[in-house]
Amino acid sequence: MLTSHFLLTFSKRYTLLFFIFLGGITSCQKKSNSPLHFVSVSSSQSHIDFSNILTESDSVNFYTNEYMYIGSGVGVGDFDNDGLQDVIFVGSQVRPRLYLNKGKMQFEDITTKANIPELSWCTGVSIVDINQDGWQDIYLCVSHHKNPQNRRNILLINQKNLIFKEEAQAYGLADEGFSTQACFLDYDKDGDLDVYVLNHQLFNPQPNKLVSPDSSGTSPAADHLYQNLGFDKKLGHPVFQNVSQQTGILEDGYGLGVTVADFNQDTYPDIYVANDYLGNDKLWLNQQNGTFKNVIAQATQHQSYNSMGVDAADLNNDLLPDIMVLDMLPPTNERKKMMALGVSPEKYDLQRKLGYQPEFSRNMLQLHRGNQRVNQQQIPVFSEIGNLARVAETDWSWSVLCADFDNDGWKDIHITNGLAKDLTNNDFLNFTKEAQQSSYQFGGGNNSLNAFDTKSIHDLRKKLDEFGAIKLNNFFFRNTQNLQFEDITQDVGLENPSISHGAAYADFDNDGDLDLVINNTNQKAFLYQNTLNDDNDKVHFLTITLKGNEGNLDGFGTKVEIYTEGKVQMLEQQPVRGYASSVENRLHIGLGESNLIDSLIVTWPNQKVQKIFRVKVNTSLLLKQSDAND
Repeated sequence: MLTSHFLLTFSKRYTLLFFIFLGGITSCQKKSNSPLHFVSVSSSQSHIDFSNILTESDSVNFYTNEYMYIGSGVGVGDFDNDGLQDVIFVGSQVRPRLYLNKGKMQFEDITTKANIPELSWCTGVSIVDINQDGWQDIYLCVSHHKNPQNRRNILLINQKNLIFKEEAQAYGLADEGFSTQACFLDYDKDGDLDVYVLNHQLFNPQPNKLVSPDSSGTSPAADHLYQNLGFDKKLGHPVFQNVSQQTGILEDGYGLGVTVADFNQDTYPDIYVANDYLGNDKLWLNQQNGTFKNVIAQATQHQSYNSMGVDAADLNNDLLPDIMVLDMLPPTNERKKMMALGVSPEKYDLQRKLGYQPEFSRNMLQLHRGNQRVNQQQIPVFSEIGNLARVAETDWSWSVLCADFDNDGWKDIHITNGLAKDLTNNDFLNFTKEAQQSSYQFGGGNNSLNAFDTKSIHDLRKKLDEFGAIKLNNFFFRNTQNLQFEDITQDVGLENPSISHGAAYADFDNDGDLDLVINNTNQKAFLYQNTLNDDNDKVHFLTITLKGNEGNLDGFGTKVEIYTEGKVQMLEQQPVRGYASSVENRLHIGLGESNLIDSLIVTWPNQKVQKIFRVKVNTSLLLKQSDAND
């Protein structure tokens, strides 16, 4: 994503050919007739004043840490079990902050009294009841530190009194990799939750160097899978063991996004990994025997090049999960001309010869077309429709969230973007190229950003500052129900230039529509209240809380199908979505103008099924796995 642009040198002719080849369709701004509107809740009202402030120096900067600007996530959970969703932010050089929801979109900063530790360079936030005591815990991914002991992931165990205790090492989850995010899933179907830890790599020369993929499993950029060994009575909690090698999680990649869904409809959870730089994305298909197989080449025709955030959701209501992955292609002609993006035809050919699948620098919307049988296994097949859907171009994007914000029964798309510095500005890259040539012999030695001497770094930083930050509006796309999306960002009140990274949705005021919280760099976090249901009784909703069996109390992996007047929807329980963030674990369903739900079909992780008929709208349901049948 970052270093590559300093090393790419391609002519104007190739640049023009590249953008002609993309053939992107720029979404047009239209006046929407949607009743949806968001109101920005000021920090003086909400008391959420978190800001992920970055402070650079000649020793801490992009040239000494190429992922300096990747930002951090935000997590949502009800940590005191009062029915109101609370929020935790993490940051790069600032302490994590925990805010308790007091109602009416007001929060209290309880960071100190909750014993949240002083940490730096946190990336992802995952919310899970890891010890199955009925109280949600917090798992934080840590990166950027050169000393492995300083980048151990953090597990904060809820002590049931709004105080947390760090116990990652005792649980076996103090991963020392360069971690971006963690997902919890029951991959082996034994009834308890395992952990997939998404990793990247830092301080390594040329992550885009044309070398064959590393499938040894020993690369620092390889992801890790931890198996839950069960509850240890002596310790009083479960213990986890790294089983990456024996489960087939071996291929490396600079992971920035991860999501879990049952992509081939066999009731076993699969994993989609969005990888930055040269390496392809991964689609880890669960083999139902405790192992995974990467089937990305069979499942997709092409992928994004600089893959960042990812979400999986049924966007066209055919009961199959689609996949949205973000990249960096700008929507405006000016930004396209200013930005160095993509690869030359020669490099593209070399990548293919080394075994990489086709990649292009734009957002990808992979439409699920069903399964095909390959070697006795069902492989999901996707058609990429990002241009057709008008969501391919959203600039330097991070988080993507697919959810029904206007309660019309169709999932919309929210995207964050922006960057602290204009790293890919062509004028700046020309300056950088000259600095590279004077700093070392091009084509020999260590062609790395880390090879710059102190004076060169100082000069480069000074020059980079002249180009300023990339502050952009985040995007909101309304689902128009025909495999296309309409950009209505301005109409719904989300026009606010920022450098935004992690984002999460939750119904913070419990009024039946989804609100938004966004983690910003060098700017206070955004809290947006959805006012859809304030004066609107035409569209309806349903909120579902899942109560699974012991071992998976929140029902991760549960699938819910909703049938209303000949229409269908599908949701899967997996809070980790977007970029380095976790949404609330209650399932939110928009119902449009339907006044009654014909039926719900709930498939729990143990394959037991629950059918509920004639469900009232505008209500909250508590569904228990113990009530399901074979």
